[in-house]
Amino acid sequence: MILSMGARSNLFQNTLASFLNSGYNSFMKMREGDLLKNGLQTIEKEKNMPETVNYSDADVVKLKELYAEKGNSGLDEIAKEFGKSVPSVRAKLVREGVYVKPEAAKTGTKRNDGPSKKELLAKLSGITGSKHEGLDAATKGAIQELIDLFSDNEVVQEDDEPTV
Repeated sequence: MILSMGARSNLFQNTLASFLNSGYNSFMKMREGDLLKNGLQTIEKEKNMPETVNYSDADVVKLKELYAEKGNSGLDEIAKEFGKSVPSVRAKLVREGVYVKPEAAKTGTKRNDGPSKKELLAKLSGITGSKHEGLDAATKGAIQELIDLFSDNEVVQEDDEPTV
């Protein structure tokens, strides 16, 4: 038994279709007879419409073979051969369980800009023999310039005189 009050959407049609297609005898009374009549007509049309098949069994076999041969890069060619769109072919391959999603392009590739700032500061400390606590905010380029400057010249210790 179904009691439907105020169902003015596809909910009514879907409920009615579900019960009728399942073999239940249904009786419905509505204030608006046109809604019931339209719903029953829609259901009858759907029952009488032949099921359309986009890909025959032979097409599916051929599609799988072509995809195995050409892969994702050949989807355009495969789609043209079948007279279908690329999304249609891709969807069929997904449903068949053979489609392999391509790896996503990495947006953040790791840059190799040489040694890190920490490594440069350690090298500078090794050259000069002292800690450079105030250089944390310096750029790598500035630290490298100091390294170049101190490695080209003689190292001056605080207590020592420069040697010639």
